[in-house]
Amino acid sequence: MDILRQANQLTVPILDALSNLALKPDLLTEVRGSVMQTLDSVKMKDLPVVVKFLLQKATAQDAQEVIDSLKSPADHKVIDIFVLLILHSTNRRKPVESLFRNKIRTSAFTEVLLHDAFGSHGQC
Repeated sequence: MDILRQANQLTVPILDALSNLALKPDLLTEVRGSVMQTLDSVKMKDLPVVVKFLLQKATAQDAQEVIDSLKSPADHKVIDIFVLLILHSTNRRKPVESLFRNKIRTSAFTEVLLHDAFGSHGQC
């Protein structure tokens, strides 16, 4: 995992390779912890790949920990949108769609927020 910390440009290929391995649960937890320690240095364009790796095969508790570690007060709603989109690409479509609709109904996700999210991060 040292190479993950030292070579930022290799983040995506390393996580791609790791996601294709059948890791034992304890090793997967260790790898997930190492990846989470590198979140501050991850390039914005690599963030979707990193989040997808972190949420892959994650328990509900692990997923909550990942999401909490990604949030900052300024951009947590934008991160929420991207995490939901990544989760939607997995086998959790119905609950994600329901949550997304609820966020829109309660005005947690507004049209302005969606424009800001995709306007700012669309080219990453």
